[in-house]
Amino acid sequence: MSGFREEILSGVEMRTRRVLGLGCAVFLAIITSTQGHAGCWSGFQHPGYPFASGATSFHVGYFSDPSGLTVSFQNTSPGTDLNFLSQTVNFQGVWFELLAPIKSCGPLGMMLGVNYHFPLNKKSRETINTGGLGVGSIWHASPQWGGFQIALTYQVRPALTAILGFKYESLCVNFNQSVLGNPNINTADLTISEYIPYFGFAYKRVHPRSGLELETALIGFPALPGSLEFRETSALGFTIGGMNVPGFRVSQNFGNGRFLEWFAEVSLPVGECCRLGSFVRYNVAQASASVTPGEYTTAIPGNVSWDFNLDNRVWAVGGVLSYSF
Repeated sequence: MSGFREEILSGVEMRTRRVLGLGCAVFLAIITSTQGHAGCWSGFQHPGYPFASGATSFHVGYFSDPSGLTVSFQNTSPGTDLNFLSQTVNFQGVWFELLAPIKSCGPLGMMLGVNYHFPLNKKSRETINTGGLGVGSIWHASPQWGGFQIALTYQVRPALTAILGFKYESLCVNFNQSVLGNPNINTADLTISEYIPYFGFAYKRVHPRSGLELETALIGFPALPGSLEFRETSALGFTIGGMNVPGFRVSQNFGNGRFLEWFAEVSLPVGECCRLGSFVRYNVAQASASVTPGEYTTAIPGNVSWDFNLDNRVWAVGGVLSYSF
């Protein structure tokens, strides 16, 4: 069983790394090509907010989900003993993101970004409800979170920019619980991939004397396309549909939900090509779907289904360095 789990984990991690590696390669390739000033595209220009101007920005800070990153499964079929299962991670850590806008001589532009965040917590709380009795336990959690994005921008007015983009996010969490001093008896693995189209606007104001810039942006989409992979194995097993099974496994695409992100930044010029400042960001990702674990375990009746729900609300604050090449 452990060998099979490790094989699955290695496959998931390799697939995630390949996607993130491809995003970084495309990011670097486009940046390199714009340095040569091809046609009307002029590469990086003056410092400022990434969506509204042309400076590469490095964002480093702290992120936290005060309510916890929660993934839950609620039973919708009567007569099933496992009524509810959820994992809640106290999601917090170091935020790192690189954003690089590319401006043309007209109102049209492009923005590229890559991100990788470093979660600091190592704990999660699992809640299981069987037969009306809810039981909570503490697990060890190892999250990984990263992604990339690309967007087209259009300068509607000198201070207002329209945005149309695509964002890919990958979240992997490995859980395990020690029982009577024996580690890895209870294990769970979660992989969520999000493929998010988005649209929105960015607004910038510059103080003419001090050079102080205030930028803000709001982007979102009324759905959250993505995919879910969740596997949990238990030493005691689960009773589902009157049958005792060793684990709970689901794999499902989802599209219901919402994505919303608000961003604000303030910065001051440092020399002729740099700016230093701070940023704050709020990100909401919620999704839902109907899942049927019986598709993967023949011992579970095929008509037994659960409502899957994802709730992730992240605040991030930190410093920003903008540099014009």
